[in-house]
Amino acid sequence: MVRRRYLQIVFAYAAISGLLIGVVALFPGQVLAVLGSRYSHLHTEGLLMAVCSVLGTIEGLVWGLNATRAWIASPIMFITMDIAVLAVLVHFLNISTVRGVLELSIISTVPSIAFAVFVCVPPHQ
Repeated sequence: MVRRRYLQIVFAYAAISGLLIGVVALFPGQVLAVLGSRYSHLHTEGLLMAVCSVLGTIEGLVWGLNATRAWIASPIMFITMDIAVLAVLVHFLNISTVRGVLELSIISTVPSIAFAVFVCVPPHQ
């Protein structure tokens, strides 16, 4: 029961956050106008930044929920996984560009979220 409610919270939050990504995707010019004319050409990077931000907040949400229930896994597993993922991604992504760094951040956040949801949360709660 607790696991189902947990997943409902995470998926509801992700769905609402997905709407924000949709706004950035549909109206990139208007969103970037807030930053000024020097950034008006960064449509792809703006969308990637929105995705990166949303994934970061989802990651914070799942780790916060886990901490309140004391569902904490060994940090050695997480740190090892995180370093391994980053080491692999650095070889495949061009991190000399803003786009590459944002892609690195997005892709490396997904395993962290999956780890927090599927490893830390007890299956029969």
